[in-house]
Amino acid sequence: YFPIVSSLIVVIGQLPLSLLTGFILGRLIFQNHEHFGLVPETPLSVPEWPDAYPRGEPRRRQVYAASEGLVAAVDQRDEAAALRAFDGLRSDGAPLPEMGAEMKMRLVSFLEANGRYDDAITLCNQVAQSDLQSESASNAIFEAGRIIVERLDDVARGRAVFEHVVSNYPGHGAAEAAKARLQN
Repeated sequence: YFPIVSSLIVVIGQLPLSLLTGFILGRLIFQNHEHFGLVPETPLSVPEWPDAYPRGEPRRRQVYAASEGLVAAVDQRDEAAALRAFDGLRSDGAPLPEMGAEMKMRLVSFLEANGRYDDAITLCNQVAQSDLQSESASNAIFEAGRIIVERLDDVARGRAVFEHVVSNYPGHGAAEAAKARLQN
């Protein structure tokens, strides 16, 4: 009985040392497997979704780069690059970067020129919401009304937008232009 218990105590006592040695050797081999020639140069697995992207910080950097690309393209008046960056941000669900009203209205003109009227109207509304009492807000609302009338052929809705500009922005240049549209 005593020899069995004493040998069991010796084995249990040596177990932590064996585990520690195995861990150290395993870690050494894992970190230096190329030097030992244990793992082939080719990847051991093929990604199931090759077009997938990692979550977290790398994705934020990609969105930031797309935002910067949009600002630069709009600033340089590069319509094609601006629309690609705009679509990239929209597909990611990312918000538009901070741009002044003039830059956003330039993007509106790019969108309108490419037949993307709903996007142009939405962007006009964003410009107007940024500072409701400014000249740029009245101009943006007027542009939305113009797109609605000229591109979407929705005269009734466009007329309501023009009436809104006239009643809420008296004295602005857009109000005078809206009055002229209402008289036609």
